[in-house]
Amino acid sequence: MAPAFNSAALKEMYPIFVQKAEELRDCWDKIIGPSFSMPYPTPPSTPPPGDRENDAANLSSTKGVPSGSIVDVCDWMNRVTLDAIGLASFGHSFDSLMDRREEVCTAFREMLQAAEKPPGFKGLFALWFPIIEDILVGWFGTMSYSFIE
Repeated sequence: MAPAFNSAALKEMYPIFVQKAEELRDCWDKIIGPSFSMPYPTPPSTPPPGDRENDAANLSSTKGVPSGSIVDVCDWMNRVTLDAIGLASFGHSFDSLMDRREEVCTAFREMLQAAEKPPGFKGLFALWFPIIEDILVGWFGTMSYSFIE
């Protein structure tokens, strides 16, 4: 696994990451709309040492962001990650940035949503008392949680 992430391999992947970052930027521009003016912070010409308050004020500026524009950053990061991994690892573009209904993108999203759900009583019971599951499987051959529900 180490050769896949050495400096030469990462240098080859760099254009893919830049391409996907630019596609993500374009998608977000479509969501936010043309009235958005890029509030990139402009660094002072000669910043005094230790002047962190001025930097923080520039970076936290939301000037130009129209009210009501909401971007689900987590969902978009999952999609751009899937696209970048697909291109860098498999040479295949899943196009999840352009088409959220793409099959692999849908499966990936459902997997992440399932991981966020709590395990419920069955899952907690099996985690806390794994020996009981082994005993029941030994007695009955298969594990049925119907008595727990």
